[in-house]
Amino acid sequence: MILNLPTNAAGRDFAVGDLHGCLPALQSLLDHVGFDIGKDRLLAVGDLIDRGHASLQCLELLSQPWFYAVRGNHEARALEWFAQPGSVDLELMWHIDGGA
Repeated sequence: MILNLPTNAAGRDFAVGDLHGCLPALQSLLDHVGFDIGKDRLLAVGDLIDRGHASLQCLELLSQPWFYAVRGNHEARALEWFAQPGSVDLELMWHIDGGA
């Protein structure tokens, strides 16, 4: 799906990549720049999950109206495994990428 966002005349747009489940670090950075959820937008360029301890909480950001993301290879690998949960090869590939 392609989403064309209108210009954010009221606030600022920030881009971030490779959260890898590190929500506390993201929150610290957003606090540092004075991120305003009422006006600002955050665009994540993939890899929300794996490696960090807050992968689920990073995925929950998808429900926020100020958060936009593209699917990274870590999300793609997880979705492949969930589509074929008995696949040892897919599970191994996901774990090699840091999935759990």
